Amino acid sequence: MHETDARADRHSFRATIEQRFRINSALIVAARVVTASLSLATIPVVVSRVGVAGYGTWEALLAVAGLAPLAQSAIGGTLVWRISEAYGRNDTAEIRRLVRLGAGASLALFAVLWPLAWFLREPLVELLQVPAETRQTAARMFPLVAALVLAGGLSDTLDSVVSGCQRTGLVNVVGAMAHGLNYSVVIVLILLGGGLWSLVAGQAIGAIGRLAGSWVAARVSFGPVSLMPILPSRRDVSTVRYSGL
Repeated sequence: MHETDARADRHSFRATIEQRFRINSALIVAARVVTASLSLATIPVVVSRVGVAGYGTWEALLAVAGLAPLAQSAIGGTLVWRISEAYGRNDTAEIRRLVRLGAGASLALFAVLWPLAWFLREPLVELLQVPAETRQTAARMFPLVAALVLAGGLSDTLDSVVSGCQRTGLVNVVGAMAHGLNYSVVIVLILLGGGLWSLVAGQAIGAIGRLAGSWVAARVSFGPVSLMPILPSRRDVSTVRYSGL
């Protein structure tokens, strides 16, 4: 009797895992198709208003700003691993502690790297050989772009909760919605004559939308969490060697 019940439990668990795998996979594919479609629809509008050089300037600034939070990928990867482990043990207190730990690491990364972005804004623009007519604008834009990219670490922390609770598909849905907000704002403002600053505004609205969406997704997948940072314990520090992604 006990053996029959155990087999039934294993079968039910496997069916649940397979169903969640199919749902996550479908959501990931759908979100990527939507994001790619929105990008393809937006780029011609942007290029027609700011030109190839203007759009290239924006992409260059965004690419350099994207180098700043490389360490965030290590933080996020480690969080997913440890939250998944805690989720398997049904240790909700540890998950909540890890979220606060991730938030603290993300804010510390911001505090270290953003001032560097501010001081290097003009040398960076010269290094990228930005056209003279947009050089001053690009130098003003870069610290804002870097701040938005670095602040995305808080969203990554919340996304780690969602992924750790086996709901990775929701992370991609939230990302697609954020991109939709971003591109919608860019198209409207650039048609109104906002120029390159339209791209910054879109990035800001998208970042805010992603943070809000990630917060909701974390609550749906796990429950309420806090982003109030805490200091790492000795055990937390010892796991740094596993975060070299």
